[in-house]
Formats: sequence, structure tokens, C-alpha cells
Amino acid sequence: MSHHYSKDQRDLTPSQRADTVVFDYLLNAIRPKVLIVHGNLPIRHLERILKVCIKKDEFVSHKLNDFTLDIIAAKVHFSRVSREYLRDFGTRVKNHVGASAIAHRI
Repeated sequence: MSHHYSKDQRDLTPSQRADTVVFDYLLNAIRPKVLIVHGNLPIRHLERILKVCIKKDEFVSHKLNDFTLDIIAAKVHFSRVSREYLRDFGTRVKNHVGASAIAHRI
């Protein structure tokens, strides 16, 4: 979430970890249709700024300004999951995005 570089998030100062201004700006500027989140800090940050409950491994749709954002959070950080989980997760995202695109055309 932070734009400060560190090999380990614990090496960042609390103010550096809390600095999400770049992420927050890009979220509004890019207006993504789907946001894939992995890790507890980004989940908590999104829940706080969007005022939405994000359940792991489930899609939640949220209206942000003038666009709808579909959010899915992985069960844990991607660095701690198997390739099989990532493959299945990717398939779920692909299917969701495809189904969403079809629904918008109808």
C-alpha cells in the first residue's frame, strides 16, 4: 500500500507504512473494475476508506464515486500460498470478470 520501498514491511517506520496517498490517488484515477488484494494491511485499509466489509476469497462490489469496484481478497498474502491456489484464484477472477462483462452488455 505504501510507496516506500523495503524488503520487509517491518523495516518501514509507522508513518511510512501509513502513507497510502499514492495508492489512494491511483484507485480514483485509474478506476479499476476489479481489485485483487492480498495481505491484511491492504484489506484493513480498503475497509476503512471504503467503509465496506471484505471477506477473504469472496467478491464484494462497492460503488466508489462514479464507478463500481469489485474487490476480492486472497485468503493470505500471495507469498504464502501454493501455485494451485493461485491458479484457482486466477480462474475465479477470470470467470467473474467475464461474467461481469457479459452482464454489462445485456
